[in-house]
Amino acid sequence: MRIALVHSTGTLWLAGDPALAERSHSSAGGFRIIPRINVQEDGFVNGSEMTHTDRGNLAATLSFGTSRQFATPAAAEIWSAMYDSVMPRAGSLLLQSIEGSTASYAGYFGCVVQPPQRQVIGCSVQLEYSVLCGLAESVTYATAILGSTGSDNAILFTAAFPGTSGNTPTVTIAGIASATAAVVVGVTGSAITITPAAKGVMTTSSITSPTAANKALYHAGTYGGKPAWSTDGINDITTQGTRGICYYSTDRWLYQYCVSGSAVYVATKVSSAAFPDGLTGWTLIIGTGSPTVTATATTAAMAIAAVNASVDAAALVVASNVTGYSGLAIIAAVSLTHLTGGTGL
Repeated sequence: MRIALVHSTGTLWLAGDPALAERSHSSAGGFRIIPRINVQEDGFVNGSEMTHTDRGNLAATLSFGTSRQFATPAAAEIWSAMYDSVMPRAGSLLLQSIEGSTASYAGYFGCVVQPPQRQVIGCSVQLEYSVLCGLAESVTYATAILGSTGSDNAILFTAAFPGTSGNTPTVTIAGIASATAAVVVGVTGSAITITPAAKGVMTTSSITSPTAANKALYHAGTYGGKPAWSTDGINDITTQGTRGICYYSTDRWLYQYCVSGSAVYVATKVSSAAFPDGLTGWTLIIGTGSPTVTATATTAAMAIAAVNASVDAAALVVASNVTGYSGLAIIAAVSLTHLTGGTGL
């Protein structure tokens, strides 16, 4: 089980952390719930027994253990020492139980986390938590699907925070921005706007040697004052490794495929065009064949990556493919859409 405290400024995973795939934060162990209610005791003069009245006001104490891993013993020691000074203590408690690929949620509103007992063991900190809670309620995350599964360009947006507050964010997919190489994700308040790129992917084809050079090139920033593309999306064309790159240098476009830093295929085209797509008559330096470079607008997969890479957008939603679809089709404009379905907390 994963347990999080949803507080006024964010979410603190007390046990388990989906973003880290359980590598640094373990799940909760020894999970216990100790409930109690407010009971009024009535005694009577010379009475033979007392009576008790249930005044309601259910409360519960949740306790569990967990551990947190750090890179060094010093980091574990300092984090443990500073915990009470920097960690939030009040908010809503979110319980996430995983069975297979299905997650179930429950929540407690109006909770206070007692400062946990902590024991530093090497690079890890063992924690024992006790949380004062009220009555549990079911919790769901708000979602919205923009695009079409039939066209394979659908994107699933899931609120980054649980409950009814997750119904607040909105998502808009704007029209394609002319001559823009990268997807732009803008956030104003709780409104997210995705502006697709006109030329987000460069595809090279018609190369006969080596065949490995037939690669889709993804926008990786700028080089020589113009957009650059690479097979791995890294904005550093000098990095060694197996990769294809397309970039502008001085007065010409260069395409090359590298293996361990050595170019095994290179083609050039003297041109000052903003983008290399559509240019013909490339000069071959190594290898044979004549590359054709064409451009493709933003796919759903590219938009998903851009949203999740935006700090402001990721604080509101998590973008993903709809189950069973690749998201490789080009996205289309979608008007402002609210996330819906968030309940609890």
